[in-house]
Amino acid sequence: MGFSATTVLALSFLFFLYAFGLIDILLSIVFHFRISMFYNICLLITIAIIMHVIFLFNKKGEYIVKKEKPMIYNHTVSKIITITVFIAGLLIMFFEPMIIRLISK
Repeated sequence: MGFSATTVLALSFLFFLYAFGLIDILLSIVFHFRISMFYNICLLITIAIIMHVIFLFNKKGEYIVKKEKPMIYNHTVSKIITITVFIAGLLIMFFEPMIIRLISK
């Protein structure tokens, strides 16, 4: 089982969702300012490049995949945490504009 570029892209996108949501919410609270779409795309590309370098060029991804035991030593709990983190990232993407609207009132 290899560690492919599609896995890196999925991890990059999930990390981007968290980074974008938190940065945008913090900027809205502190400065009443929202990030433009151009900066969002630049952030996504930057995160994808950094993840690509970390996981593919430094062979960190292969180490993670080949490691036999999950971090929590229980496959079921590990799968539940993975699904929860993914769903939370998607919820941030969908509900972030509503949170900002509530903050800016």
